[in-house]
Amino acid sequence: MYTLWQANGCRPQGEAMRSAIAILVCAAVLLGAAGVVVQAQPSLVAAPVTLDANGWSDPSVGGWDGHTATLNRDLAQGIVIAASGVVLDGAGHTVSGGGRDSGSGVYAQFQTGLTIRNLRVTNFDYGIYLDRCSGATLENNTLSGNAVAGISLFGGNRHVLTGNTATGNAQAGIDVANCPLSRFTGNAMADNGLNFRISGKVDSDYNQAIDASNTVQGKALLYVVGANGATFDASSNAGAVYLINCSGVTVKGLALSRNDVGVLLWKTSNSRLEGLQVSASAHGIWLRNGSNGNTLQGNTIDGSGYGIYVEGSSSNVVTDNEIRGSGSYGLYLSNASGTRTFHNRFLANRTHAYGAGGSGNVFNEPKPEGGNFWDDWTGPDADGDGFVDVPRVFTGGSDGLPLSGAPKADRLAPLTTAVLEGTMGGGGWYRSDVRVTLMAGDNEGGSGVKSTEYNLNGGPWQPYAAPFTISQEGVTALAFRSTDNAGNVEGARSLEIRIDKTAPEITISCPQPGDVLPSGTALSFGARDAVSGLAGISASLFDGLNKWAVSSGDTVTLPGVYDLAVLANDVAGNSSSLERTFVVPSAEAASVTGGGWISTGDGKSAENKAFLNVVCQNRRVPGTPVGEFSFRDGNLSVKGTGFHWLVVRDDVAWFEGTGTASGVGNCRFQVVVQEGKKASEPDRVRVRIWDQGAHLIYDSQPGASDWAGPTAGLSGGNLTIHKG
Repeated sequence: MYTLWQANGCRPQGEAMRSAIAILVCAAVLLGAAGVVVQAQPSLVAAPVTLDANGWSDPSVGGWDGHTATLNRDLAQGIVIAASGVVLDGAGHTVSGGGRDSGSGVYAQFQTGLTIRNLRVTNFDYGIYLDRCSGATLENNTLSGNAVAGISLFGGNRHVLTGNTATGNAQAGIDVANCPLSRFTGNAMADNGLNFRISGKVDSDYNQAIDASNTVQGKALLYVVGANGATFDASSNAGAVYLINCSGVTVKGLALSRNDVGVLLWKTSNSRLEGLQVSASAHGIWLRNGSNGNTLQGNTIDGSGYGIYVEGSSSNVVTDNEIRGSGSYGLYLSNASGTRTFHNRFLANRTHAYGAGGSGNVFNEPKPEGGNFWDDWTGPDADGDGFVDVPRVFTGGSDGLPLSGAPKADRLAPLTTAVLEGTMGGGGWYRSDVRVTLMAGDNEGGSGVKSTEYNLNGGPWQPYAAPFTISQEGVTALAFRSTDNAGNVEGARSLEIRIDKTAPEITISCPQPGDVLPSGTALSFGARDAVSGLAGISASLFDGLNKWAVSSGDTVTLPGVYDLAVLANDVAGNSSSLERTFVVPSAEAASVTGGGWISTGDGKSAENKAFLNVVCQNRRVPGTPVGEFSFRDGNLSVKGTGFHWLVVRDDVAWFEGTGTASGVGNCRFQVVVQEGKKASEPDRVRVRIWDQGAHLIYDSQPGASDWAGPTAGLSGGNLTIHKG
């Protein structure tokens, strides 16, 4: 029985020298900059705003209800959380720093039970840094362009990370050190220096729950605990692999890149790693802490800090691998014993091999097998037996039969990888068509690739000649394989390509467009997504002055003219919105009376004046307003025949009715009135008129939004709003 967590892996810390070199090398290779990820809170350059048990140190940045602090604007400074149990809701706002040495976007130390959500953090050293905190929840945050890490968790335990996105952070996307019992779901990391890292030295540091929804570079990360006899191949679509306390596991045919560790074995025995392509990682393959009796065969490790690292483990076999371009060591043995290393190719590594501690490690088999190929030790071979006449000696070991480079029989199949190009969304879904490029390579000294083929959704195999595009929404199963000129056929590799280009569908049952609803009416709305699934729905209500969040089922009691805005997003990251305007009339006696004129030109003649007279009253509640209405501007003259509704809120009133207009016939009018706040300030009014076909024929404020408040003041006369 075993538990499979398919997600971000764990990177334990090793000895100080090795960690420093590995991170420096990866920073140089991947980022073009030196420096290491250190677990210490840097000083903030700009003074941060503080959030404590009493709320914000600067109340202007957001709201506070005694438990939840909600930002109401973007910030160009960091946030320090100085109390346990508080909720920081970014509400979609951005916290921006000034680049390197700007400290942390959000920082907390020794706090418990924090929640940080819906926040965007960019251009700091660390996006979110929690120092020895416990029980924190980080959800739906976006961390990008930070100089060190998007999220850094140092010490503490029982954190929950859900739905966070880390992209383009220089050294790490999410960096977790010594934080046991933490849970990760739905986090996406891409294009970071090293996307994901978990550091630790003891078993408890690897006691994590990391599920299949987490991704790096669009691929799931395989976190396997307690497996016995399982096999994981290209169908897992894994981007990094972590085997914790496993036995008899086979991992093969994966392409892994931009990781802190390509494959980590912790207390894992009698397992096989074969046909893997690992590149641009701090550690290609790392065996740790009693990972004994494993076989590493036919893997290619390119451009990593350490190619293969064996630490505190015994009786492992390393054979037929190609290790090239390692920034520190191609093979590093630390307190390893009984390691057999032969038939490997060491190419262009800074140091090909190094051993420290341990015993019984051998680097060649007896003839005719021999040792390894070292690109700096290819001769002399005076007797032509295929072995260099002089042993290859290095710190910690010696290859007594180094290969001279003579051709060997090709017994290995090619290795094919798929490169996917498209707009990556969330949860491993693309939001666009996906262009697929298949790349195949044969082993060093092999016969070369003869052909590559693929199929879609289990259909017939077809030859691959050039990149192709997958446009169909949903999940497409891609399988591919190659054959070399020696006839070796690669085992079919497969992956799933998930495409969702369609935004969620929003439905609003109540209100309908232009509804006039009684006080206490419940809002009713929802959304669905048929492809990647609905990730979230939110809504807000705006009454012309204030906006607040609402949910389906909430009731509207106060009179007003409202705009309901509903926003939905799916797992892939597509979003849609829908708005409805509706009216809740006044449910008490109210009226608007008076008249006057507004200037439409210089106001000195009747031709440059628009005249208005109104008596609109709610006499019976509930009921339809009664009264009279007239309006004249030049050749346009409107006589009201009835009112539909009246809304009075404080010093503003809205009413709508029908009438007849000269030269038009039946029409509909809508008027907004705002009383002057003092005697010297004129009352203001806005008038809009439509014909029977709902075509706007008059607007005293052309170009303004439908429910914008009035700006034209009466040049003569007055309008009075009554309540009660």
